Amino acid sequence: MACRPPVDHAPAFPTPGVRPGRGRADVVRGVLAALALAATLGAGCSPRHTVDPAPGGGGAIGDRPTDPGAARAAAAWPFRPASMRIHPLSRIVTDASTGHRRIEVRIEFRDAWDDPCKCLGEVQVDLHDDTTPGAAPLLRGYRDLRDLGTNARHFEPVTRTYVLRLDAEIDFDAVDPSLRVYFLGPEGTTLQDRLLLQRP
Repeated sequence: MACRPPVDHAPAFPTPGVRPGRGRADVVRGVLAALALAATLGAGCSPRHTVDPAPGGGGAIGDRPTDPGAARAAAAWPFRPASMRIHPLSRIVTDASTGHRRIEVRIEFRDAWDDPCKCLGEVQVDLHDDTTPGAAPLLRGYRDLRDLGTNARHFEPVTRTYVLRLDAEIDFDAVDPSLRVYFLGPEGTTLQDRLLLQRP
């Protein structure tokens, strides 16, 4: 008589730092957890704000209220961002049709297993001149990625990064440009990164 395979007693959510297994029980539990979270968000945690101002416009990270229910759901989600970096593909580009310059900022998030992931939260991008430390930013952009429509518009599946494009009428030959990106999650997670930009 054939022996029955052992029962998989792995926890529903693996310990952070250990890459999760791919057993059928893990997959089923992961799907059930995702469905439960989706039901929670759909029931009463839909975004209350759609904020996507023009680059440099009003709004700063943390200015807008957070839904307590969404914060609890985000804190329980094991694949929320644990780290963030400004992707090296970020650059200064020139619009061929207008000649205007803009900054393409690509932001990558990774979970506790160091896998690329999406985010839910607020993002602020500051452009600084490193020749004048401590000075106010030359340019500031803000996006509220708690809004699912805004989140989807800015996510680029090919690079698995969020792309923010900021108009920048700045004489880059006269500055030493660097980017600083700040992230605030609904559950209170704060992440930041800095990248020195190459002049065009």
